[in-house]
Amino acid sequence: MHIELFGGMRILHGGTPLRLRSRQAETLLATLALSPDQIFSREDLAERLWPDASPEIRRGRLKQEVSVLRRTLAFSTDRTADLIITTPRGICLAASQATTDVAHFQTWIRTAETFRTPPDRIHALEQAILTVRGPLLPGNYDSHLLQARERLAAMHGAALHLLACLYGYEGEMIRALQAARAAVQNDPLQEQTRLTLIRLSLRSGFPGDAQAQVDDFRELQEQELGEMPSAALLALAQQTQRFATTDLAVALLLRRLSPSLHRLLNTLAGGEKEGSVATEQADPSQLENIAQLQELGLLLSEPDGSVMTYHVLPVLKELLQTSL
Repeated sequence: MHIELFGGMRILHGGTPLRLRSRQAETLLATLALSPDQIFSREDLAERLWPDASPEIRRGRLKQEVSVLRRTLAFSTDRTADLIITTPRGICLAASQATTDVAHFQTWIRTAETFRTPPDRIHALEQAILTVRGPLLPGNYDSHLLQARERLAAMHGAALHLLACLYGYEGEMIRALQAARAAVQNDPLQEQTRLTLIRLSLRSGFPGDAQAQVDDFRELQEQELGEMPSAALLALAQQTQRFATTDLAVALLLRRLSPSLHRLLNTLAGGEKEGSVATEQADPSQLENIAQLQELGLLLSEPDGSVMTYHVLPVLKELLQTSL
């Protein structure tokens, strides 16, 4: 059985969706599913579900709710595979009998942390993000589930932010911008995420978009938090204005660069003093970009002509020295 909690509860057994009869049943199942194999006392569960009822009424309602829920979720006639397990100590969900999208999400996040190479980390983070259909159980205002919703939303935003940085490192600027915009949408007031989107917009050759993000964030900070812009945001704002007004040719070229050439430029951000592109392996569009980079004084070729080492214009040097 598979239980989905992101974007609303869906219970799938053999492809057949199962329906719960009440919000209390949803809250009960979600509570158990978020902590499989953890035993919850009947008293705690009953108080959460019916806080205004007397202890006696709460106990009776919980007993009835659990009974109905067990019948709804039972998928073995001999009852040996019950999903909801009751013991003298309390009630729990049998982790071996069900999977959840939340557990898959958390597993992929942990997997991403174990990898060292960007491609492997990117793959794991992509799989994690694919499991998230929306906020955890939107419309359910149980206080414990609200805390879980905030925690998972923060994990989701952090995953999107890291994915944006990794895409940028790999030169996949379109994907980097998409992930950064999704991270900002997830939490519009998260400054580090917004700064990353601004930097990625500059490195991708969109100083106008970067300036719009600066203006939007400054207004949002003032309206929602009553805060003045940070030093980091002010520095990026100045950088954005200079880039937009003095280096349009560079911005237009950056928009057309291939991922491999963006990676070449990104080596500067990692502290490298030089980078290279093997011209015999480059396609015609890359060679055209390399020629344009040379015309702008960005790249100079070695004597044999097969390897390019770069020199960087002041405005790009500023951009690349600002870490994602």
